[in-house]
Amino acid sequence: MKKTLLMVGLVCLLHTSAHAWRAYNDLRWAPDDDGTNNITLYSWTNNVTKGPAYETSGSLVNYETGEDLSATLTVSSTDTGDYDYTNQGANAVANTDADAVFGAAVGSKGNLSNGDITLTFAGLDTNLTYTIAVYGNRDAQTYAGVRYGKFTISNVTSFVNLSSSGTLTTTNVLDNDTTEYCTGYNTSNGYVARFSQIDPGSDGEIIITVQEGAQTSSGQGKYANAVMIETEEETGLILEISQLLWVVFCLLGVARLRPLFAARTPDLRKWYRKVSRWRYDTRDST
Repeated sequence: MKKTLLMVGLVCLLHTSAHAWRAYNDLRWAPDDDGTNNITLYSWTNNVTKGPAYETSGSLVNYETGEDLSATLTVSSTDTGDYDYTNQGANAVANTDADAVFGAAVGSKGNLSNGDITLTFAGLDTNLTYTIAVYGNRDAQTYAGVRYGKFTISNVTSFVNLSSSGTLTTTNVLDNDTTEYCTGYNTSNGYVARFSQIDPGSDGEIIITVQEGAQTSSGQGKYANAVMIETEEETGLILEISQLLWVVFCLLGVARLRPLFAARTPDLRKWYRKVSRWRYDTRDST
């Protein structure tokens, strides 16, 4: 019995490791944003005098534990202006995708803007797959239906586009590699560009670019407030071991039930034999 319980405990332990870590990065932290516990603040500036100096790259942090990860994020932009965007943007309203993904973790008061934005994730485990979500919102109602941003994934082996319902999915290089939505005012919709089941390939890198959307009519829309990345599954070794242990556990259960079945249900066994003989007799007579 003790061996059986030990087996159950080991199997349960292995199966709970499916979600290894999740990390958030605030792409332009603002003084009145939510707290910064267990998130990173990597951003990009071009000699900004109106805001703080931001680090552009570094290790990501496990949101649940606060531990540094081997995975890194590098933020770059083609923006050549000297601007402060900490007064642009807002959290999405409740019951939206953006609120579900970022609401409790990251404040979205500020954003990156103007230039094309590149988010490079590196140092990823090539045995895992990942989900990445990006939220962009200028929070200006005058830009609703006017300014759009497009979010494109690249440098990956495979992925599935699971962006918010209501966004536009298009193809740049890989099938369905681009998501476009209105970033001028995204507070009410709370859309996110989300790519799941991402295989980063042998180099362990994923690249997300943010550019002006095709539907933009005012020459802008490249807004990005926050990004989230998380692992999706166990390593192949853990999966194989856990599956094998489940088989062993089931066999142990059958072995323990068999004596009980044989000792306490003789009538049932006799009934089964009779039904079996009747079934074969019936088949032969037809």
